[in-house]
Amino acid sequence: MALMDDYEELIGANIRRLREASGLSQAALAKLMNERGWTKWSQPTVAAIEKGERSLKFAEAMTLVNTEIFDVPRVEELLRVPRVDIWWATMANLATSVDAVKGAVRDFWSAQLRAARASDELLAAGEEIPEPDEMWLAGCDIAEIIAELDIRLGWELSRGIHETALIEGPLRPHLRSDLGKRQDGTPADSAE
Repeated sequence: MALMDDYEELIGANIRRLREASGLSQAALAKLMNERGWTKWSQPTVAAIEKGERSLKFAEAMTLVNTEIFDVPRVEELLRVPRVDIWWATMANLATSVDAVKGAVRDFWSAQLRAARASDELLAAGEEIPEPDEMWLAGCDIAEIIAELDIRLGWELSRGIHETALIEGPLRPHLRSDLGKRQDGTPADSAE
């Protein structure tokens, strides 16, 4: 849907909302507009505007507001997005963000498990695990991020599979000693 169509539908929905709040039928609104000089307004005109099928002229909008057909302080009220629509859009954005975080955490866990398996294979073959460089260690700060999510969101993200890979796995000697701790220094598995 084109942006202009979105505006027409938004204006139409607001006209319908304001008309209904004023206790007017579509025919009664058309009659009031006729009395104010808009002689081509009829019930089908109002219906078309409310469906977003007909544009509302700016002068028509000013008549609706300035002659107090509707109890609104400014013409901008006709462009107002209902708060519930804003709430739903915000919730959709939040759900998308949560899904992205879950996906990123799953990807990180998978990478940690692959690293643990590769380390197990090295050890099983009698080889030593090479010392990781500083850049690789920087990637381990994800545990700090997960711990912060645990604290802020009350989730138990630090439980489960990645604990095995991060804290009990063969990479343990190479990871920071505070990995299983929250920001305040308490163990991640302690009760609050």
